[in-house]
Amino acid sequence: LKEQEIVYKDWSYKSVADGKKQSLRELSDGKKLVMVVYFAAWCPNWKLQAPVAQKLYDKYKADGLSVVGVGEYESVEGTRKSLDEFKITFPVVYESETYDARLKTAHYEYRQKTGDTRKWGSPWSIFVE
Repeated sequence: LKEQEIVYKDWSYKSVADGKKQSLRELSDGKKLVMVVYFAAWCPNWKLQAPVAQKLYDKYKADGLSVVGVGEYESVEGTRKSLDEFKITFPVVYESETYDARLKTAHYEYRQKTGDTRKWGSPWSIFVE
């Protein structure tokens, strides 16, 4: 964990579940803490973090924690399959659907601002108060 303040802007992406636009502001309304998890469904590290993120959500959502997934670098169908595999129930949207989008995402820009120099950076979580 690294504590660092960054200017994190509201975003609006399409939901993996139904394709409707959802904003971070809407997904975090009334929550005390929001964990935004950027992930690529094909990433081995996501396969390790997915069950942990779901357990955190299940355990603390009644206390004001929200977990929001942001799918990256994978088709919506591929992301959906991963969510089904891990029985993810927190809301998930997608920012990009291809490998080629890596350098063009807000996720990449935020990681650079925090000093994260990994090529892919998945998963990458940020807590928003």
